[in-house]
Amino acid sequence: MKDFLINLKTPQTVATVTTSDDLAFLMDLVDVGKSELLNIADIFEFRIDNFYELGELAQSMLLMKGLHAPVLLTARHPSEGGVAKAFAENKVRADLLSKCMRFASLVDVEIAQFDDLASKLEFSCPIVGSSHDFEKPIPLEEIRKQVDFCRDRGIDIAKFAMVIETTDQLSELAEFVSKTVESGQLISAMGMGPLGRESRIELAATGSCLNYGYLQHENAPGQWPAKELKRLISKA
Repeated sequence: MKDFLINLKTPQTVATVTTSDDLAFLMDLVDVGKSELLNIADIFEFRIDNFYELGELAQSMLLMKGLHAPVLLTARHPSEGGVAKAFAENKVRADLLSKCMRFASLVDVEIAQFDDLASKLEFSCPIVGSSHDFEKPIPLEEIRKQVDFCRDRGIDIAKFAMVIETTDQLSELAEFVSKTVESGQLISAMGMGPLGRESRIELAATGSCLNYGYLQHENAPGQWPAKELKRLISKA
């Protein structure tokens, strides 16, 4: 595990690293100090399902090892937006996560897949338990059940990404995030779609601890560039 201090009591900006261009961009910065990287984002999420599919897994692992900043390791399942068909088999994902986790400060695992993955590998860093819906909002009652699941399993952060269609839905989610934080559970929440950008600022202000933007190329509707998101969150 990479031993970087991350203050999850304050909103952190996560830059998603998903493309060959992202790797090339960060490779040019691999020798710079942590303070310069933190001008871009607080944490860098490496989507190794993307790099597995691109045939650039070795390059991504080399970069994760050398980067002077916290790494969030994600090998997304195809059912929740992952691009590598081979990752539908959790044994494949578990083997790869085991090899890469020593480079990470955090690891993301879908809540729906957690029990199966946990039976196949040992987690050596804090866990983000995630749930995604790219078509509609996740009902609050379902979010509540999944937060309780995270508490029961000792998952450190409960993360939810969903389409938000109305300002009322955003307000309800923001209130839920605030109450969840008050209860002592770390939570990350964000919207996609027309209210995606607005949601990421508002939810960070109400306690969302991980707030995602893109490094060079948007990979979800409603994302900010990570550097701009970090600036806006700091001013909110």
